[in-house]
Amino acid sequence: MKRVRGQRHRGVALISALLVVALATTAAVALTTSMQLNLRRSANLYLRDQAWQYLIGVEEFAKVLLQQAIQHDKLDLLLGEERMLPVEGGVVSGRIVDLQAGVNLNDLIDDKDKVNPEARARVEALFKARGVDLRRIDALIDWLDANDRQSGNDGAEDNYYFGLQPPYRAANRQMESLSELYLIREMTPEDVKALTDNAVDGKPVPLLNVIHKEKGRLKTLTAVNINTASEDVLDAIGVVDIKNVVDNRPWKKIPTPKDMGLKGKQKVTGIDVKSEFYLLEATARIGRAKLKSFSIIQVQKGNKMAVVSRSFGAR
Repeated sequence: MKRVRGQRHRGVALISALLVVALATTAAVALTTSMQLNLRRSANLYLRDQAWQYLIGVEEFAKVLLQQAIQHDKLDLLLGEERMLPVEGGVVSGRIVDLQAGVNLNDLIDDKDKVNPEARARVEALFKARGVDLRRIDALIDWLDANDRQSGNDGAEDNYYFGLQPPYRAANRQMESLSELYLIREMTPEDVKALTDNAVDGKPVPLLNVIHKEKGRLKTLTAVNINTASEDVLDAIGVVDIKNVVDNRPWKKIPTPKDMGLKGKQKVTGIDVKSEFYLLEATARIGRAKLKSFSIIQVQKGNKMAVVSRSFGAR
């Protein structure tokens, strides 16, 4: 009996030892997994921070390039051209786009919170040229104006957006980003792509932009740059002889009505031969991290460059 009892004790001890080993192994695996996740998370954060710092550096480099291009009248060689630069751990790239080659959506509402008819005519022309339903413009106006009154049958204020899943509110302010178009009533991804995807000779040239003021509303139309606007935009702002305008670029001064094919008292307002606002699209790929930024650079007095807004991920 003593021998059997001793064997039983040894069996219990063995099972206990195996149980302890199993628990210790489980704990070790859990600790190792947790440690690996923490290391991976820390590495990703480090790489993301590194990518962010590179993007800030790209901004500074772009400001210098833009300043020199304007000073030496070489903007045509800079705009739209993507440039890549190898850096430690990866690569950064960027391109500069003239925002004033397009029509400013924020011009739809003036400083008195009223619809600007000339801006609406321009936007309608671009919507029509790109096959986008003109009824979306009423909802766009409601998104921009400060009141909560619906514009016609196709407008949309909070009462419409609250019924969606998920619900959200109308902005009732100037747009900050073209990506807000996705939020406008019944605006489809195909519509947004048609309005934002435009290129000339393989280089991106905007149809629309969202330049805004920090305080108040815009009193006058944001000037469209005759020298960089695409043919669709030239048509939308009222240029008749588009071929003549394009063939004789760059214009040193604003073309005459005759140069633009206009007759009698016809004229085109809200145009210029230079721009004040440019968009820098930059991407940093560092290890597994990828970060994209959109920075608006303003040309200020004395040809000084200033970043007036910046966003990451989406414009």
